[in-house]
Amino acid sequence: EKEGAKSGGKSPEPESGTDPKWGDTPVPAPDPKEEASVKKSFGPSWRVTTGKRYRLITDCAGVEADFDKKVVDSMDAFWPVYCEVMGVNPVQKKIHNMLIHKTKPQYDDWCKANAGAGIGAYGTYAHSHTWQVATLYDAGTESRGALFTGRHEGAHQFIAHYMKTGGGGWFDEGLPTLFESDIKFPQYPFRWSFIRVALIEGKNDITLRNLVDGRAVSSAQGY
Repeated sequence: EKEGAKSGGKSPEPESGTDPKWGDTPVPAPDPKEEASVKKSFGPSWRVTTGKRYRLITDCAGVEADFDKKVVDSMDAFWPVYCEVMGVNPVQKKIHNMLIHKTKPQYDDWCKANAGAGIGAYGTYAHSHTWQVATLYDAGTESRGALFTGRHEGAHQFIAHYMKTGGGGWFDEGLPTLFESDIKFPQYPFRWSFIRVALIEGKNDITLRNLVDGRAVSSAQGY
């Protein structure tokens, strides 16, 4: 018998053929009034594209053809991945909003005025904002680049809505990083090299023990 099963900390493995179909829950019903309110709130310079589970609000210019649709379709398709990794199949009652700014200065200004956090970062999730947006700025011209940060902030959004708690800094930021890349994590140079330098090579005065413990790690180190 597994130790987790003895303590009640882990559910028994499901029998063959009984695995849940992750993300297979009803999509939110269309809400024309909310859609109109979103458009009015951001103004005519912002485009609004709504999919099954996600809505994109953006003013990005000079991007690839169908940028808006590709972002929305990709986030819709990624919903089951969040569900499977988190181990939940929540009923989504409202469309989740993603806000992509065309420049970093514009993103920083928005964060100062609306989020109170995320300034200087690639993105942030503003749960207290009217539209509870996962927001970021587009650092290129392709949807693939924007989606790296989009999936990360989308994970924060998912956790805030459907999980009871986040955890320490290592968990709050560590888990969303796993969703960023569309390639295998060890082949993802940005995060993998960061972990290698910080932990394996002992830079930045962080140890694995301190990282997991959390108490001896600052929020910046946790990130």
